[in-house]
Amino acid sequence: MMVSKTREQQKVFIQENTTPNENGCWEWNKHIKRDGYGEVKWKGKGYRTHRLSFILWCGDIPEGYVVRHKCDNPRCCNPEHLEVGTPKDNMKDMVSRGRSMRGERNPTSKLTEKDVRVIRDIYDNHIKGQRDTRPNKPYSIKMLSEMFNVSEQVIDRCCGTTGTYTTPR
Repeated sequence: MMVSKTREQQKVFIQENTTPNENGCWEWNKHIKRDGYGEVKWKGKGYRTHRLSFILWCGDIPEGYVVRHKCDNPRCCNPEHLEVGTPKDNMKDMVSRGRSMRGERNPTSKLTEKDVRVIRDIYDNHIKGQRDTRPNKPYSIKMLSEMFNVSEQVIDRCCGTTGTYTTPR
């Protein structure tokens, strides 16, 4: 029968299986998942190493919260680099640090940033605020959607009429 490590033994195990880097991160050098996060078992349960490190040094993670990396290094287990936050906080971190798959970084994206700027220029100068009811008016959301081979909803998002698109105006 295998005996589980105590809390202190598990802390030592984490410290012995990490390598400090120049930023003060304790980088996990054992099992790393495809997404870059370390993984370890303790008391028969699998944990992401940063989550277990937070639990061991800082205490329980409140329900509905996640453990965020202040250092933006998924292999880091240094409890001084970790903090709890909401999933929304975590998503804001991802976007502010440029790791989101939005815009051209998304492999399924049909529009480039240049396309979005052209769409916005046409919209701002020829469609926005126009009350042109002619059936063959020169520009329309429908015409732009056909020109760029996307839905009218995508054109609306690019122009800021519904939701937002990531390319700054």
